[in-house]
Amino acid sequence: MAKTKTAVATTDDVALADRLRDEAGKLRDEASAKARAVADSGRDKTATMLGGVAQTAHETAEKLGAQTSPEIAKYVHRAADALDSLSASLRAKSVDDLIDDTGAIIRRNPAAAFAAAAVIGFALARFLRGGSGRGDS
Repeated sequence: MAKTKTAVATTDDVALADRLRDEAGKLRDEASAKARAVADSGRDKTATMLGGVAQTAHETAEKLGAQTSPEIAKYVHRAADALDSLSASLRAKSVDDLIDDTGAIIRRNPAAAFAAAAVIGFALARFLRGGSGRGDS
């Protein structure tokens, strides 16, 4: 007759499992805090960059309006205003709010979200590939 062993958890095993679970929770919390800090920093940098682009567009529109085409200047001002608005919106919202907004947009229009993801993926692939294009060996 073959004897079978049954696994019995000892107090030490349970204590070890509890410690491991606690440590895993701490690591998860630390990773989450670091990811949030990186996301906040990225949001702030993006908002600042958009504000700078908007300012440059407004300056360009002023020159266009004064030199050649007030009609084109009006459109450039509108685009710059939209960038200013987006910049202010980014600054005003938390990362969680931005994630929720993105999710809502994707749910409302999944085809457009898929197309945008494809375009972004293509652009990232081209960017990351860098100088390994056809002309380089």
